[in-house]
Amino acid sequence: MKNFQHLVNYYHDLKCFRLLQQENEDLKESLEEHQSVLEIIMSKYRQQMLQLIRLKKQQELSEQYYKSRIFQVKSINHNQ
Repeated sequence: MKNFQHLVNYYHDLKCFRLLQQENEDLKESLEEHQSVLEIIMSKYRQQMLQLIRLKKQQELSEQYYKSRIFQVKSINHNQ
């Protein structure tokens, strides 16, 4: 009788262990998918930020050029 109970406990533990293994595999797969998605999102974010930085720099250069042209026109008008 004791051996039978040990056997029942063993199979119960084995079943729990296998369920935990499967859950662990599922969680691992889910984590890998989430990491992959996060990498894609971060890559897109970095691309957008680089584009924003470039556009900001272009805007600053355009503003500098515009201000310098206005200054030149005012200087020419003032000298006339």
